[in-house]
Amino acid sequence: MVGTPNSELLGDHGFSFDEIHALFASNFDTFTIFENALVPRGPQRQNWGERRRQGRTGVIGSDLINLKETVLPENTVAELKIGLEPGSYRFSDIEINTMLLHNIHSWLVIARK
Repeated sequence: MVGTPNSELLGDHGFSFDEIHALFASNFDTFTIFENALVPRGPQRQNWGERRRQGRTGVIGSDLINLKETVLPENTVAELKIGLEPGSYRFSDIEINTMLLHNIHSWLVIARK
C-alpha cells in the first residue's frame, strides 16, 4: 500500500493519474488506485473532467470527508467528487473498509504481485 501526493491538487508536487497508473501497471499484476476526493481548481479542473470522461479514474471515496478539517486556500469553496458509499470494497481476496479512507490530497494505491 502506497500513498503519494496528487499533482492535480498540489501542482508540480506528486504524480498525475497517468504516471501513477503506468508505474503500478508495469510492476504489479493487480492494483487499485484510490483517488483524492476534491475536485481540482484552476486549469487542473479541465484535466480532471477530461480524464473522467475518458474513464481514466481511480476509486473515489468521498462520503465521509469532513471539509471543516480540510486545509484549503483562503476563500476557496471545496467541491467533492462523487464516490463510493462508505462500506466495503473488494480488492483481490481482501475486503477494504472504505470508511477508513479519508483521502483528500493524495493517491492511495494497493497492489499485489
